[in-house]
Amino acid sequence: MFDLIKKVAVKESKELISVPANIYGFGEIEYEKRKCTVCLQCVEACPSEAYLHKREFDLSSILNINEETPEKIALIYKFIQELAISKLEGIVEVPNGLLGFGSVEFDRKKCISCAKCVGLCPTKALTFKNKFDLTRVFG
Repeated sequence: MFDLIKKVAVKESKELISVPANIYGFGEIEYEKRKCTVCLQCVEACPSEAYLHKREFDLSSILNINEETPEKIALIYKFIQELAISKLEGIVEVPNGLLGFGSVEFDRKKCISCAKCVGLCPTKALTFKNKFDLTRVFG
């Protein structure tokens, strides 16, 4: 612990340094948006409101299923394609509480690195990196 404090105090390192696991609030959440299924568990769990459910959905995205589309979402999109009676285009508002549509935006500046969201994410779109970037702190 002393070495960590010394590195921070004297700006000894310009690299990422490891942070002991028992120190709360240091580290960084990595968010892989392509893995997100918009289950909103992170939004509900975050004490600092670093996650926001963006309730806009581009209907044309239903036509763009690829290998990066989560399996569950791809199944829903295929089902909607089969049911569609008009052209899938335009932006629509996602009703409150509807899971799986819209997107989740992550604001790293609001994140306090508590990692509550990481354990809740069913698709592993969120990971906690136990590193601390001194150059971000000291400029």
